[in-house]
Amino acid sequence: MAGTVRIMHDDGGRAARPMIRGAAMRVPRASPKPDLIDVFAGLSQPNGDSMAPQNPARERLRAAPRCRAGLEWPPRAAVSYSFPPRTHQTDMNALHASAGGDEVAAIAAAVRGKVEPADATTAEAFAKLTCAELGPDELARRGADGWAAMCADLFRWARNRPAGHPAVRAFNPDQEHNGWRCAHSVIEVATADAPFLVDSLEMVVNGEGLRLHRLIHPVMDIQRDANGNIKSIAACGESGATESVMHAEIDRVDETTLKKLQAAAELALTDVHAAVTDWQAMHDKMLAIADALPTERDSLSAGEIAEG
Repeated sequence: MAGTVRIMHDDGGRAARPMIRGAAMRVPRASPKPDLIDVFAGLSQPNGDSMAPQNPARERLRAAPRCRAGLEWPPRAAVSYSFPPRTHQTDMNALHASAGGDEVAAIAAAVRGKVEPADATTAEAFAKLTCAELGPDELARRGADGWAAMCADLFRWARNRPAGHPAVRAFNPDQEHNGWRCAHSVIEVATADAPFLVDSLEMVVNGEGLRLHRLIHPVMDIQRDANGNIKSIAACGESGATESVMHAEIDRVDETTLKKLQAAAELALTDVHAAVTDWQAMHDKMLAIADALPTERDSLSAGEIAEG
């Protein structure tokens, strides 16, 4: 693979990554003994419970590394990565370079003319946030009109999204249907913001043996009506619910592979959201199991109870 995206969450979030990756792709956790306490120990959160020292299983859960599991992780602005050919993993943060505002303003202004008049202001804000972190070389490579056409197409597609469901599309852009063309195939995502989204999409692409050439990942506050239509867009922390939008350009593939990629990405992102939102219930269940272990001596030996 040419490069590997390193997700920009706080260090604590990395503790839960093996479990979330397993959930996202429905694969076994890479542990010689993936018992439930080990799996969810990384999601342990400080709370007011009294941890009884005579219960080793509960103590292990208590002593596990903490991570925020998406509850308090800081919102990000747009993130853009380009993937040059490499023979080893690359820290994509080192390739990150912001561009000046004039180029982005020109793109946003051009977007206004490519959408319905009623959507012009919202689409302009969307384009500014989407292109905010594109580097000068990236902007020059596609040009203002090319980026405007891509942003307008992405906005029109993401304009409606049913609540509670990630929207995913995988396609080969062409001038007639999308208003822009690209030598690569494209996967795009619009979903509620959460940890592990980039990692999960990367795993879907890797799973097909494909290379990720470009990733644009704006995160923005979006207000939608009851039907899922966008009402307004703003920078993170200003208004609305925070959403992640991802535009990934990958090796060119055929329609059959595109359908397979889209289905795999939808499944992975749905599972990620389920794992992140359900962590408290899972954590509480693990504490209950740990509390019950000392009383279940009919089915467990003393050594098994001590081991947890």
